[in-house]
Amino acid sequence: MENVKRKVIKLGKNSLLVSLPSTWVKQHGISKGDEISLDEKEGKLVLSSASTPQGTKATIDITNLNPIIKRALGALYKKGYDEFTVHFSDHDELELAHEVIREEFIGFEVVQHGKNHLVVREISQPHADQFDTVLRRQFLVIKDFANETASALSGKDHDWLKRLTLRDKDVNKLADFCRRLINKNQASQQATALYTIVEQLEKISDRYRDICTHAGQKGLAPSKAALGMLSKVNTYFEDFYHCFYQFSLPGLNDFVAKHKELLGLFAKSYDHANPAEQRILFWLEDITEKLFDLNGPLMVLRL
Repeated sequence: MENVKRKVIKLGKNSLLVSLPSTWVKQHGISKGDEISLDEKEGKLVLSSASTPQGTKATIDITNLNPIIKRALGALYKKGYDEFTVHFSDHDELELAHEVIREEFIGFEVVQHGKNHLVVREISQPHADQFDTVLRRQFLVIKDFANETASALSGKDHDWLKRLTLRDKDVNKLADFCRRLINKNQASQQATALYTIVEQLEKISDRYRDICTHAGQKGLAPSKAALGMLSKVNTYFEDFYHCFYQFSLPGLNDFVAKHKELLGLFAKSYDHANPAEQRILFWLEDITEKLFDLNGPLMVLRL
């Protein structure tokens, strides 16, 4: 709903009244005598209703859509639909649908099976107050992922590297849940910036996954210089984490300035790396760029 302005009406000596937008009233089924909640947050009054709006539904046919089946179903989840019917043509398509629902759709279950379709429904609703907790969890999982990647590479533990790739699935699940909450609950003024940050964090996790997959499969033993760059990039991630939760313009200025320093170090590192190690450096540089690009959305949130 777009920004709506209302005039304040005085009723009696001490009471001030304001009318509710009719679209919001209809959406939430508000009737005379119902209770609503008012919460003060950062100088704003947030109005909420105990009622639950009617769920939104969608239908999708995934026949012959591999390899985008998971992405298409994920888009329905992230967009905020409460129920969707999935049509398929064979066992492989059904199996892919089940996999993404089981691994990535928090609070959803398959509630109906047919010969060529299934119905997926939200059985436990997300709440807006869960967003901060889940987002911080996403940060912390990536932070641990990065540090354990460094430990596994340093110890030449290739089996550990292969197992670490599964951490990316945890990040994907948290990121999808955050994006769903943004689409369903967040105010439009902050939604774009928050969505961008969540999306970029998920892509950063993908790069750590790529590093683990590549090093694990190739049996790589990165040089001291490459491990040093990994450590610097991991620290850069922690710098952004600090900027996000303890924001200050001087702190963000230092974060932005460090970007140029890191790019200079990458330029020198490529000259002494073999082709297999250069791929790791490329992914690390990509992580650095993705982190740097988040300074804009962060300022939109905090200023």
